[in-house]
Amino acid sequence: EGLDFHWYCSDVVHWTLPANPVDLEQREGRVTRYNSWAVRRNITIDYPGERVLKKAHEMALAGSDSGDDASRRRPPLLWDAAMHLVTSEPTGLQRFKRGLYPNWMYLPSASPQGSAENGAHALVRRHLPMSYLSSDEGDAKRIEGQLEVWRLAFGQPDPDGLMSDESIRTALSNPDSAARNKAIAKYKEFTINLTPSAFNPSRHSRGLGPLAPGGIPELATLERYYEDEIARSCTQSGWKTLQREVAEALQNIGDAECCKKMTALSQALVDAIGVEKPALTKSRHKLIAALIYFVDPYDDVFDLLPTDGLTDDMRVLEQANKMLPDG
Repeated sequence: EGLDFHWYCSDVVHWTLPANPVDLEQREGRVTRYNSWAVRRNITIDYPGERVLKKAHEMALAGSDSGDDASRRRPPLLWDAAMHLVTSEPTGLQRFKRGLYPNWMYLPSASPQGSAENGAHALVRRHLPMSYLSSDEGDAKRIEGQLEVWRLAFGQPDPDGLMSDESIRTALSNPDSAARNKAIAKYKEFTINLTPSAFNPSRHSRGLGPLAPGGIPELATLERYYEDEIARSCTQSGWKTLQREVAEALQNIGDAECCKKMTALSQALVDAIGVEKPALTKSRHKLIAALIYFVDPYDDVFDLLPTDGLTDDMRVLEQANKMLPDG
């Protein structure tokens, strides 16, 4: 414990099986850390050396133009340039993982085919011992299953009670993987959003504005919060990306009635923004912010929650539709 192997390691070999999921998490925490080797390798797939060198050169020129004393000036480190690219030109919905992206979690969007050794995306890999004619394999599956539920239980008022629930133990020991996955999916309803967010009561102290009726963020709040996202969406390529992400989000809605209503609401905004009606000039950014909130899976209420995950998204889209001339 306390040793930093994340700078140069992404494989963890467990010489003995851990006794519980907490020990498993603690051991692998040696390599699952800030700017770990796996994260940095993944970043280089989307942002190769030539692109990073070009950004470093641009940053060096910008520094020389700032009038700083040349004797104190230094070229930016390549990783400074790489991280600047990642944050200014992000890829995929993982960019919404506030507090985790990109330094703790990063999966490349341009991952080539093959194994990690020949260039595909890197993972922190777990190696568990499997002694011949022992119960190790079954014990390993049990501990890995418990780890899934333990992560869901983290932050709950009574995590020990949730972990000791008989139905969970039954689900974890079920040899039928489909039944096991179905049972574990049920417990996603207990997920608590611990993501740093502008959409919680503490935003009043940060001056981000009040809630709209129904307990959802005001569009003006979203406009400020998604300022960088909106700026990217106002470019031609960014607008195409947002439209594609809206279409993908609609495809992932399982409930047919909900999907039909969300499609109508989002399409009305897409059509209005694309036409650029003069009456919408001042509100255009708010409409874009509503669409961004919809595609953001980690907003005020996690979209993965089976019961209420999209309730807030629908209300935000309805709020934006009321701003349309015929809304």
